[in-house]
Amino acid sequence: MKTYLFIIPLTPKIKLCELRLKLREICFNTLLKQTYTNWIAICCGNNTDAIPSDGRIIHIPYAGPKEEKLQIISDYIVKNNVPGDYVIRLDDDDIFNPSLLERICKLDFDIYVDKYQSFIDVEINVIAQKIMYWFPNTCIIKRELALQVAGNFPPGEHKTFRERAYFIENQHHDFHKLIDEKTNVLFADKKHPIYLRTINESSISAKASNSFSSYFLSFGFWRENNLLDFKEVVEKKSLKIKQTLAHRLNCIKNNLLALKSYNKLVIKKNKK
Repeated sequence: MKTYLFIIPLTPKIKLCELRLKLREICFNTLLKQTYTNWIAICCGNNTDAIPSDGRIIHIPYAGPKEEKLQIISDYIVKNNVPGDYVIRLDDDDIFNPSLLERICKLDFDIYVDKYQSFIDVEINVIAQKIMYWFPNTCIIKRELALQVAGNFPPGEHKTFRERAYFIENQHHDFHKLIDEKTNVLFADKKHPIYLRTINESSISAKASNSFSSYFLSFGFWRENNLLDFKEVVEKKSLKIKQTLAHRLNCIKNNLLALKSYNKLVIKKNKK
C-alpha cells in the first residue's frame, strides 16, 4: 500500500489574516477528506492555528522563510526515515483535490502533474485553467526523485543547511529542467486537477503587482466552479465577473498554442 507524504511550509503567524487562516483550514480538510487514508503530512512553521489534531500530521516548530522550512522538512524525512512512496509539496493556502489519492493509488509514475494549471478565487468561487511552460508548485513526485540531490536552492536571502539542494527544494519553475526523456511523467485529467492554487489580494505575488485586476486576469478566463471534485470545498455560489470576449478568445488561443509546443519545451521527448 503506497504512502503519500505531504510537505507543507506554513504561512507565518504575522501573515495569517482571516482569509489565509480560512484557506489553511480548507487545505488541511481536503487531506482529512481523502478516502485513501495512507498519507502523512509534515508541516513546518511558528504556529499551529487551524491545524487539525490527527496522528498523520506532524508539526515542526520553526520561524523562517519558506525555503528554510522546506529544507528542514526534507532533512527530517531523511533523518527519521519517514515512510512515503511519493512526496507532495503543498502550500497551506492552496487546495488539494480531496478525492485524488484514491484515483491515483494504483498508478506508477515518477511525476504526476497538472498540464492545465488550475486557479480559484474562493471568495467568489470562480476558477481558471491555463497551460504554462513549467510545472506548478504541487506535483506528486516519486520519493527517490524528490529527495535526490539536483539543481539549486532558490535565490534570495535565506539560509542553506547543506551544500546541495534536493529536487523538491528547487523553485517549481525549474522542476521540468531537472528531468529527461526517461522520466515517467503522467498528466492529471483537466477535470480532476491535483490542486487549485488560490488567487487573492493577500498573496505576496498579488501585492507585488501594480494592478490586481490585471494580475487576476493573467491566469486565464474565469468561470463558475464546475469541477466536481471541488464542489463541496467552497460552499458559495459562483459570482459572474466582467470579462471581455476578446479576453476569452485570447485565453483560448494561448492554450491551443501552448498545447502544440508544451511537450517540446517542457517535457522534451517524454510524450506521455
